[in-house]
Amino acid sequence: MLPADLELPLLEHRPYLHGTTLFDAMMRFVPEGATVSFKIPRRIDTDRVRLQAAEAAGEASASLSWIRGGDSGTLVAIAQPASGRPRREAYDEAQVEKRALVQGTKAVLRDAPPYGLVQALIPLFKVLLKREVVTTTPGQWMFTRLDLSAQLRAFVPLELVLSGTVPNQLARAKVRCAGAELGMLYFSWAQRS
Repeated sequence: MLPADLELPLLEHRPYLHGTTLFDAMMRFVPEGATVSFKIPRRIDTDRVRLQAAEAAGEASASLSWIRGGDSGTLVAIAQPASGRPRREAYDEAQVEKRALVQGTKAVLRDAPPYGLVQALIPLFKVLLKREVVTTTPGQWMFTRLDLSAQLRAFVPLELVLSGTVPNQLARAKVRCAGAELGMLYFSWAQRS
């Protein structure tokens, strides 16, 4: 039931809430089989968030809109003060990287890593961006948006096809599963100050 106050694990040694963790937490409040659009425009430097319907007051740190048949809705996540002692979970992106095959502007994952779809997509896109996109300012790529027409449990072979970049700003890729287009993934370049 919403609103819901969640304390979520941080991955590895990151000081921020990973987009994959927040996406998975928000999906628990979305009807199965829905088309979704998840947006996380800024880094969330806390392990605690409040999830609520978009109509409720508060500045959103992330949003997840969904459509299923004639029903639709939007959830927002609002950052809350950190717990002080966040839980930590392992997230070895090398499990995806060592399985990835990059061919030009396409990255393919043929063997499933020990993660779900979204947790596999993020490091797969990082592998592709490292090889194909030149950046000229210090910083890092951050997951900022994902549009999916379906959530698949069995998602390999998984493909990302780079479909556009703006140097030092934005990159997007088409998500394909078993040859069928599943959605779009977006990363933004976060400059170090």
